[in-house]
Amino acid sequence: MVENLGRKVFWIAAALTAAVLCIVLPESPFRLGLDLQGGTRYLLSIDFDRALAEKKITQAEYDNRQQLMQDTVAVIRERVDPTGTKETVIRPEGADSFVVEVPAQMMRTTIEAKAPLLDRLAPVDGALSLDASDQDASGFPLTGGVIAIGSERIKYESRDGGQLLDLERGFAGSNVADHPPGTTVTLKSHDSIISLIQNPGSLEIFARAQTEDFQGSGTDETSELQKAQEWLDEHPGIAITGFNALDPPLGPPVNIRWFPHHVMAGDAAPEARDNLVPVVVQARTEWAFSSADVDFVRPSSDEFGLPAVGVDMNARATIRFGDFTREYVRELMAIVINDEIISLATIEQPLFQSFRISGGSKGFSQVEVEEMVKVLKTGSLRVKPELEQEERVGATLGDRYVELGALSAVLGLALVLVFMMIYYRKLGVFAALSLLCSMTLLMGSMAFLQATLTLPGVAGIILTVGMAVDANILIYERIREESRKGRKLVQAAKNGFERATVTIIDANVTTFITAVILYYQGTGPIRGFATTLMIGILTSVFSALVVTRILVHLSMEKGAESFSMGQLVKETRIDFMSAAKKLLPISVLLIVGGMALFVSIPERDRMSIDFLGGFTVTVRTEEPQGTDHIRSLISAIPNVVGESAEVKPILDSGDDEAGFRQFRIVYKSEGDVVQSGQTGGEKTGQAEIADALADVLQKGPIDLALDAVTKDATGRLYFENEHAAADISAALAAEGTLTGVSITAVGGHPGAYDFSGAAKPNSTLLTLEQEIGKRLNGQVDAAGEEYRLALAMPGTTLVGAQVVGELRDKAIIAVLLSLFAVVMYIRVRFAEYSYGIAAVLAIVHDVLFVLGVLSVTNVTGLLDSEISLPMIAAFLTIIGYSLNDTIVVFDRIRENLPRTKGTLAEALNLSINQTLSRTLLTSITTLLAVTVLFGFNVGSGSVLEGFSFAMLMGVLVGTYSSMFVAAPALLWLENRSRARREAESTREKSPQTETAGA
Repeated sequence: MVENLGRKVFWIAAALTAAVLCIVLPESPFRLGLDLQGGTRYLLSIDFDRALAEKKITQAEYDNRQQLMQDTVAVIRERVDPTGTKETVIRPEGADSFVVEVPAQMMRTTIEAKAPLLDRLAPVDGALSLDASDQDASGFPLTGGVIAIGSERIKYESRDGGQLLDLERGFAGSNVADHPPGTTVTLKSHDSIISLIQNPGSLEIFARAQTEDFQGSGTDETSELQKAQEWLDEHPGIAITGFNALDPPLGPPVNIRWFPHHVMAGDAAPEARDNLVPVVVQARTEWAFSSADVDFVRPSSDEFGLPAVGVDMNARATIRFGDFTREYVRELMAIVINDEIISLATIEQPLFQSFRISGGSKGFSQVEVEEMVKVLKTGSLRVKPELEQEERVGATLGDRYVELGALSAVLGLALVLVFMMIYYRKLGVFAALSLLCSMTLLMGSMAFLQATLTLPGVAGIILTVGMAVDANILIYERIREESRKGRKLVQAAKNGFERATVTIIDANVTTFITAVILYYQGTGPIRGFATTLMIGILTSVFSALVVTRILVHLSMEKGAESFSMGQLVKETRIDFMSAAKKLLPISVLLIVGGMALFVSIPERDRMSIDFLGGFTVTVRTEEPQGTDHIRSLISAIPNVVGESAEVKPILDSGDDEAGFRQFRIVYKSEGDVVQSGQTGGEKTGQAEIADALADVLQKGPIDLALDAVTKDATGRLYFENEHAAADISAALAAEGTLTGVSITAVGGHPGAYDFSGAAKPNSTLLTLEQEIGKRLNGQVDAAGEEYRLALAMPGTTLVGAQVVGELRDKAIIAVLLSLFAVVMYIRVRFAEYSYGIAAVLAIVHDVLFVLGVLSVTNVTGLLDSEISLPMIAAFLTIIGYSLNDTIVVFDRIRENLPRTKGTLAEALNLSINQTLSRTLLTSITTLLAVTVLFGFNVGSGSVLEGFSFAMLMGVLVGTYSSMFVAAPALLWLENRSRARREAESTREKSPQTETAGA
């Protein structure tokens, strides 16, 4: 029965060995998705059209946008992961977007930088001054963020020393107010990764314009300055670069540009209109210098010993730079970084290779120097990327999902194997060995390909288990049928494998098609599911058709004359076609009722933020809280978030009586509220939610206070697990971070520890927090337990308005392409459209039925079953499963039709009865795996909760539809087609009859 047995056994053993080596040799064989390992996923876009209109890129660059995108990704990769060791993923996605995935260990813990106002901030002011002498202003990012002064939220674009510039007052729906000097300014939202990504990092070098530079255009500096100031007055909130992009006479002369001068910490911030400096745009292109001409950037110090930035020009620019500076000796040279003059100093002598960027009489802060060096080292971005989508999962949530997924996968696999061995005895053992081979090859292939394993990917593995078992069931039931016909075991096995092979391939090809479409149309974790499913289909088919066949062959060579099997269903003669006529009205009634309920549910309740836009924030509370209490606190937020955000408890974090410790807060914007220009926590609602829940929210994870004079540090640390106080003390004392460390466990709060100690003399609140985080994140205690800081907001998801339309389009395209591809494949395989149409009708029936059931669970609040991207993946999987069942029946119908003398209805009934045992057994094994998945995730709030429930319903209704929908639909279509052919034949004969009679 098996040719070249020895060669096949050798190659199977080699493949299994290679798979095992791929799994065991690497330290981390699988690249975990962010939903499993924790981390942040950003989706950013570049508006090339706007960049061209603003003259930030040339027409040639616009025409070659793909290269510009690749250059952008290369710069960002160098910024975010310069050493290539942080396991970040940065890749283009589409023509104008790219994805940045950052692992949990790079996620910055939360700290609030604070400083008092130096001067009064009136409602009309567009800049503010911090009292840098009271507290270090360096905690406020140079690249912008969101601050709070009283109840007003203010977004600022940049910081110059102690000045926060380009203020957007009344941000996120807060009320604009008048703030007196001394009022505390608090940093509420800043994402250091986003700052690195969005920082243009552009460096340009100009000469300061002189009188003669204006005269060449028939104008003067005073007139041009007045024109620039008037433009700023008429365009509040828009940077001077907008004026520079205009052609004369509306804009500056062709050889002149205006830039604001950097303001040092502690200096009074003038109005933007009063801080402009003109520079000369060189006619000689070789005197145009940018970041591309820089070879090396390093921290340095000026002649007074203050922090500065040293710059070395590369070999290509050295001579040109020397000629340029020689031409402008004893004149001012302007160094412009990110459209701001950072340094304006006199050129005392020609400069060739090196120069220094100093911060004037007060110098730069060390933090400013470090950020400037990091950004300038990596080169500049021609266009600033805009954040469109953000998803953050805390590392501890990822660990929890890994445990749940692994447990459900192992238990589901074990139950299926036990069932198969009990039912099929020796053949069941062969199926178990085949299934283990399939799983080994699947995991080995994923490790070799470095495929990303995601939470939906775990579901794909469990689904693969069911599909692999189905292939073995098909083979064994065929062997049983052949044995009943009186054939010897060798011939029965040979026929069983040959006839089952066609069905197995047909059934799996259709599922593989849906997986391919899902891979190319899906994003993030959904692609992980599709990847797992595609590899799983290939390994399961191989194991069933090759490994199982060899095991059966070897058993027969050892003298086996028969295989004992259980029998769930004996030979039946059920009239399915007659029963379908009675069941059809019930199906229609249920579907119509379900669809009516679905349509009646407001869009905000039935659709997730994937299709509406908005954000989701998961929060932890210090003590268990009631849902109504959290809901009342959120509703007090004074904007649209408070008016319409939903609060849902995560059920397995507590109960209704004692309260819950974790909640999911969902705001659906329906495309109208996630403001462009918002970044980080403001877009995701974190800042407003943190304020609203301040009294109940878990603190920390590093709750820190630092005396600015004595440098005594006190605070509290929040961990996911408990650790020995001595281990924590040793970690904090490493490299002198703190001295004289004291650690005390907080009673009644496992994982919380109070600490105190003396910080380094030069420590600030920001640097100390970073040092403590560095000493703990990713490190282990003496027992080998990893320190994991417990975030108060461990998970966030943001979907911007632009992404919503793309996700909807992709979901619709995925479903339509799947249906079209299925019809075409079945048309080719069965040579009739009626088979494909009947299969699609069964699919539509199954999808609509499941959609109705999900509507019921949505309305009753039993499950989180909104329509989301993972749910679309579930529907596509249901399509694949439904097709699998239907094609098994259709293959048998195709086989029986030529040798059945009765009616088509009789042939259909015969085929369904013959495959009934296989249909029920496959459903049982798949239900075992999916039920375990659902049981482990119900109440968890993870994407697998709704996904597994939808799959559970899909398996049940798919089994029903293959018998009572697909086959009756085929009967109706075939009878209709036959009646039409007979009518056409009658019409063709009628004229001939009339002519003969005449």
